Amino acid sequence: TRAAFHDAGSYNKNIPEGGANGCLMNDKSMTEEEANSFFEAPVSTLWILKDFWHSHPDTCMKVSSADILQFGIFFSVIRQSGKPGLTKSKVERLVKDFEWGRPDETNCNSAWAENLPENPTGHAYGGPIAIRCLEAGKEIKEKLMDRNGFSTEEAVALIGAHTIGMTRHVFGDKHAGIWIGSGDDDATPKGPVFNNDFHAYFVDEVPAKDLHTFAANHEPFSLIYPNWFREDNEAENFLDTDMVLAFPSVDESAHPSYHTFTRKFAKSNSYFMETFFSAMDKMSKLGVRAYLHKPRECKSRCNGGELTLSQRQYLHKALNEALLEAQEAITILQENRYKDIKNLTTLVDTTTWYVPGWTADGWVGDAWEGDTWNGDSF
Repeated sequence: TRAAFHDAGSYNKNIPEGGANGCLMNDKSMTEEEANSFFEAPVSTLWILKDFWHSHPDTCMKVSSADILQFGIFFSVIRQSGKPGLTKSKVERLVKDFEWGRPDETNCNSAWAENLPENPTGHAYGGPIAIRCLEAGKEIKEKLMDRNGFSTEEAVALIGAHTIGMTRHVFGDKHAGIWIGSGDDDATPKGPVFNNDFHAYFVDEVPAKDLHTFAANHEPFSLIYPNWFREDNEAENFLDTDMVLAFPSVDESAHPSYHTFTRKFAKSNSYFMETFFSAMDKMSKLGVRAYLHKPRECKSRCNGGELTLSQRQYLHKALNEALLEAQEAITILQENRYKDIKNLTTLVDTTTWYVPGWTADGWVGDAWEGDTWNGDSF
């Protein structure tokens, strides 16, 4: 799911540039960008599936990297929604509903990664929670909304994909963690459950109803890091760009109140699912100008869609080898970023925070003073 968004989310409607164009798979410089770190496993997995698809004697059509990236998230959220696993109706939806035909970009530009929202590491990094969440909210607005072109409702829905996600490598393997319990890889025999639990968490588990209260009482989080939070007993990790969805905006001129839709999604799983799939469809077509089409009828019956034993054995071996190679690459990258990971996983002393202008009525002023931030840097 993350790979699909990071390919499509490179889109900037104001230029326009980037989009769902396959660059994440086809151009190594894209995965060397910090925003696209730790994609070794999904990218290598998708390449094996794409190559196998093209080599199969009964393949009815060729697919681009752009297509298979977006089909990846389409497959994942459908398979994991409701009762995880594939049913006849889910397979029919996978076959009939996805649209193909995205061309791969031949002139990728790694600078397009700057259009992707990141968990802020600038002047708010490690600072007071109020400022951190304000900057996180601005990041969502400036990237997902102003550049990608999503509405507030669509942006909040798409972030809900964290329901079936994990922070696997960015904080080091020791601090890997889920967002939501039902999103754990082992939540069911067939993996995590995709639903509205991510949004429901903010309503059901976070006592604070506004950012001022949360800044003083961080429940349920016992561990506060520079730009993320951890509920230690459950090993649940939440980024600043997650937490800003839980509360009304402290500055509507900086970013909208995302919490309006968070609460609506928490209340109705059907509303969330409908909005998410609509937003995901829009995402999968960002920057795409080509005509997209539903699958065409095959002349061959494709052996009923079943793989032979030898084909299954080949895929099993190839995928395992790819994952082992990916883990080696991830280990090296983590070693190279040892200092960054150490900083990210160093606890913040919340008792030293003082924010002039931060009152029970919200934020008053545009900077915090003294020995901290003067508007430009620490």
